[in-house]
Amino acid sequence: MAGKSSTRRRTAVVERLVERLRSANTGWRGKVTVIATMRLLLMLSILAGNSVIRADDGWQRKRTAHRPGMSTLVQTDLSALGAKLARRLATSAQPAAKATTPDSWRLHWRNERNTPAFIQTTMASVNLPASKPMPSRSVRAPSAMAHSEIFGLQHPRDELRHLETVRGTDGRLRVRFARREQGVPVWGEDLVVHLDANGQMFAFNGVYSGTQSKAVRTPQITAAEALRQVREHLGARQSLEPLTDPWSGLLNYEGPTVELMQRPDAVGRYQPVWRVEIRPSLRDLWVYAVDAHSGEIVERYNATPWDGPATATAVDLAGVARQLQVHAVADSFVLIDGSRPIFALIQPDLLGNPQGALVTLTAGRQDLSRTTQVDLVISGDNSWDDPVAVSAHTNMGIVFDYFLQTHGRLSIDGVGGSMYSIIHVTDKGLAMDNAFWSGTFMAYGDGREAFSPLAGGLDVAAHEMTHGVIQHTVNLEYRNQSGALNESLADVFGAMVDRRNWLFGEDVVTSTRIFASGALRDMADPHNGAAPGGNGWQPSHMAEFRELPLATDNGGVHVNSGIPNRACFLLAEAIGREKTERIYYHSLASRLINQRGNFVDMRNAALQAATELYGDQEVTAVETAFATVGIIGEEGYQPPERRAVVPGEEWLLVVGAQAGDRGLYLVRTELQSEEDIVLLTPTPVYDRTGNSVSVSADGAFVLFVDAANNLRVVNIDGSDERVLSDTRDWKSISLSPDGSKLAATTMFQEGMIVLLDLVDSEQSKAIPLKRPTTQEGVTTSVVRFADALDWDPAGEFLIYDAYNAIPRGTGDSLSFWDVTLLEPEEEFFVPLFPPQIEGVQLGNPTIARASGRHVVFDRFDSREGVKSNEVWVYDLVTGDKGMIVSTGSAIAFPTFSADDTELIYQRRDRFGADVVARIPLDESHLRAAGEEQVFLTGAKIPNWLVIADEEDPTTSVGQTHEGATTPATYELLGSYPNPFNPTTTIRFQLATAAMVDLSIFDVRGALVARLLRQERIAGEHSATWEGLDQGGRAVASGVYLARLRVRVGSRWIQDQTQRMTLLR
Repeated sequence: MAGKSSTRRRTAVVERLVERLRSANTGWRGKVTVIATMRLLLMLSILAGNSVIRADDGWQRKRTAHRPGMSTLVQTDLSALGAKLARRLATSAQPAAKATTPDSWRLHWRNERNTPAFIQTTMASVNLPASKPMPSRSVRAPSAMAHSEIFGLQHPRDELRHLETVRGTDGRLRVRFARREQGVPVWGEDLVVHLDANGQMFAFNGVYSGTQSKAVRTPQITAAEALRQVREHLGARQSLEPLTDPWSGLLNYEGPTVELMQRPDAVGRYQPVWRVEIRPSLRDLWVYAVDAHSGEIVERYNATPWDGPATATAVDLAGVARQLQVHAVADSFVLIDGSRPIFALIQPDLLGNPQGALVTLTAGRQDLSRTTQVDLVISGDNSWDDPVAVSAHTNMGIVFDYFLQTHGRLSIDGVGGSMYSIIHVTDKGLAMDNAFWSGTFMAYGDGREAFSPLAGGLDVAAHEMTHGVIQHTVNLEYRNQSGALNESLADVFGAMVDRRNWLFGEDVVTSTRIFASGALRDMADPHNGAAPGGNGWQPSHMAEFRELPLATDNGGVHVNSGIPNRACFLLAEAIGREKTERIYYHSLASRLINQRGNFVDMRNAALQAATELYGDQEVTAVETAFATVGIIGEEGYQPPERRAVVPGEEWLLVVGAQAGDRGLYLVRTELQSEEDIVLLTPTPVYDRTGNSVSVSADGAFVLFVDAANNLRVVNIDGSDERVLSDTRDWKSISLSPDGSKLAATTMFQEGMIVLLDLVDSEQSKAIPLKRPTTQEGVTTSVVRFADALDWDPAGEFLIYDAYNAIPRGTGDSLSFWDVTLLEPEEEFFVPLFPPQIEGVQLGNPTIARASGRHVVFDRFDSREGVKSNEVWVYDLVTGDKGMIVSTGSAIAFPTFSADDTELIYQRRDRFGADVVARIPLDESHLRAAGEEQVFLTGAKIPNWLVIADEEDPTTSVGQTHEGATTPATYELLGSYPNPFNPTTTIRFQLATAAMVDLSIFDVRGALVARLLRQERIAGEHSATWEGLDQGGRAVASGVYLARLRVRVGSRWIQDQTQRMTLLR
């Protein structure tokens, strides 16, 4: 806790900031002097395609810019934040289709390659009789693939080579093709076409790239030269032993093979390589990729697994002997399951970063925090005497097998990623009476009062890991109805994996005093033997639905889940578990639910899934089950309307990027000459983040972090630049749209966001950053630090990126960048994306200005041989996302235009110069609507701003009128008429000139509209409210609060509230 002197210093800084921002809010005052010395070049052509890629250190600089220790800002005593801000609203734009498709086709797109990943048809098909002979090997591409606008293949009969035809378990034919490009085989790309009895395609899946526009280049080195290169490289690392009979015959090896192939990069561009296979010994089979032009070895791996899987027998928590899948490493054994089909043949770092494995780790009876070291569970002789580890490892394998064998899903993420369980986790130093999914791993406590070690519950393991499946599919927000639906779906699959009954947690509950039924929940009877509100009680019908605040169980996620739980039970009773689990999984895998889906959305999803999978009987059963628990109707979550753009003149604000120049420049959005580029300030700007500059909503002033990490402000006409804080620890900043709050990150690795309240400095605070879990009140402190951040248009949420790391006993960490939404008042965190595959980082998020519905961000792939950055956009309502543009290896710091129709971002041109580029978006905002345009060279970190038109301060929202006499008090005089429809006039009086803040709140304390925040002279005044919110939308009938706050000098001396009733 900081001392009083530190508190006084911070309060003084905040008050100084408030005064400075108020005096800086002077609007646009005349023409800014043109600075010709900058010489930013006007570019009339788009960026050339074949730019030279050089390593970019943007992401490394983001991570290493933060220093150990604590900043002055966080050490300061910052008190609690004020009233809750208005909820963000979103729009309802619908994404456009990717291509014209036959009516009976449903496509799943592989965005990074712009080709279909999976196609399903709704046409009826008939199983082939088992006796029908297999077709000959001269199979050609089916006629359906002539749809080049979908498949991306201009000449499929020439670009595909038949590999095999097999008959599926249902008797229908599955035909696999290898991809070829201009006669040359493509490494690792194939397509499978599924045919019905009439030879018509009923399904398709593939991983491949479309026809390339450029001709295949002729190799510059020969096959012999490639083989010589491989022999030299491999021979320098191990001896090359010639293989003789009988081993050469047994291994079918006559010597090294060399084949010319096209090798796709991360976005599907082809590179000619020589593929070389060579056996230097009986054990090893090495595969090399040698660049056919440079001779460089671009990839190599040993295709022979060794030090491999082993088994053991050990006793679990229930006293049952279990067969464990472990891994032998040198003279020890570890709880790494490498027996599953996802286990990678190449394991560069098996102990530190296993690929495609099921791994059990131990926290060693510690809380999970930024400094906790988690260790591998190891045995020297393959004997395992910890039943908690045995149960956790066994149950993880059972859950994996269920999703693979029942639904064809490869691991939690669906693409074969590793699964982690961490045992012996504590909470505040005590044994944890809980288990949770963290977004990355499964964590088990050992139980204390209500539970035995939770690793002993198979349904617990299945429930928590299903949260991961949900996260990687529909990513339901973990609050209110969408959060309760998230919990319910996890219970559903917990009951499908552990099919003995419809109880949950009965194997780990130890106290019938706490849970009278002996189970945590009962899907068949959500009341669970308890009285309403008691432990384990849940509502079983919408008539019992509990409206709870967000601060209580995230709005009742563990309470209200009982309603859809019972609907699932009733459905399974009617049609059986097998059909029910397929309907529910299909709803997830086919993305039939959106991120904010509610109970009605779940009903609609189940109806659609039943229609697609089965028939009328099952559809009727779904309707009946949901109706029985009161979930009826056709309309689920509906996003509100779009916000209007502030009227005014649009400009860009950029940072100079030429030698010795890091000043701030204003640039017109349509360039005609160098006179459209003006210098705002020559003060060097801090440029190791994309959020060191923030502009007021009306464009009147600019806050920025200078190169010395001090906070500065300058008027938009370049006048009156000042240092607001000289603590030298500021990094990223974001001013809320209403100007009432400033969010900031610092230069230190402290895991905090600082929130400064510019209306009432005493409400400022530092927010410790947490990764939320699926259990109420349980978070993990693994966030090292945040970097970039931005407000949504309503000022309700912050979005930020953060670097997370969990130390491991091997000396390295499980580390990653991610993007999170934060509701500052409740300190409520919502991870926006599931964890990415190793080497993929997400960051630099910005929220759409007009809609608040879309988020643009950088996606950087640092995997070996890739090193590329892409700009993506994510739809917060539907959960859809799309890749907009690749920026090579350069970090982009993208942001939206004022009306969300364009993106603007930085990148590098072919000569390595920093440039600012623009690209238009289509109506869905998830795809580009045209070509990229390089707008400026010698510039970076762009911001799009609107310099608002000048307004008469008496007509901004309501109207005020100066009185003729001087009152003796500061007072809110009331409103007339009251009740009203749709307009009322609010009167107040001032004894002296003062700063007035007159706002409208709803009865929950959420801001609806701010009518005035201005200096007013002594006298009587009035303001008119027309029943509209801050975005100009009509509000519903109800009781609202008019709040008057008056400040004289540096003190708020009046805070008064009165009720008004709107009757529409």
